[in-house]
Amino acid sequence: MERSERIINAIKKAISNLECTMDALISRRGEVEQTIWQAAAETEYAVFLLSLLQKSENHPWKTELEKIGEVEVGPALITAQDLLKEAEKGFMDNFEEAYRKAWAARQYILAAQHALRGKSKKAS
Repeated sequence: MERSERIINAIKKAISNLECTMDALISRRGEVEQTIWQAAAETEYAVFLLSLLQKSENHPWKTELEKIGEVEVGPALITAQDLLKEAEKGFMDNFEEAYRKAWAARQYILAAQHALRGKSKKAS
């Protein structure tokens, strides 16, 4: 399988896992942490493969996106899913823009995971 196929497959799997995570959140099933972890892993893989297509890793937008801060889990997951869909759609036209969107989605997923951990600590 060539790199572009692996990138698209990883993005599609991440989108699917985010959908499962949102379903689990709504229905209060215990799969939330597993499915969000899988979405994070697939997104991380896509970001890694996209980074290999970049001429430089020094992108100014990375600093801005590292400052996401605290988020509500649901909206963060929706934002991440939308960004991944945009990355998938525009991947063949603009690798760098797809990379930026996938990287941003990664940040939102990480922020959502952090928020979930905070909620589970408060509940215990």
